[in-house]
Amino acid sequence: AQAQQAEPLNEKQTLGRNLFAQSCIVCHVKVQLSAGGHFGPALSRLSLGGQEDVMRELISNGTPNTRVARCGR
Repeated sequence: AQAQQAEPLNEKQTLGRNLFAQSCIVCHVKVQLSAGGHFGPALSRLSLGGQEDVMRELISNGTPNTRVARCGR
């Protein structure tokens, strides 16, 4: 069976990926198998039950009462 090829990212998606790598990856990606977990929840299409509009709002405006500031600001 062939592996599915991912669609190339458009300019906006590439910018988002780079911003995530620059500002978010430290807390939202488990880097080592031996690591105990994330500081923040995983951010993916499955997060929040796939509600992309809610995810976009949280990322854009930050999360109240946490250390998460508005994305990229």
